[in-house]
Amino acid sequence: GLAPETQQALVARAVEAGWDQATLDAALETQTTKRRA
Repeated sequence: GLAPETQQALVARAVEAGWDQATLDAALETQTTKRRA
């Protein structure tokens, strides 16, 4: 998956952007899936 600091940064940006948890989860899942592929 993502490095913890990268994931934390993504979460921080998402919160600032006003994303809800479902959107954030989807974004993290997309990142993880891309990394895996």
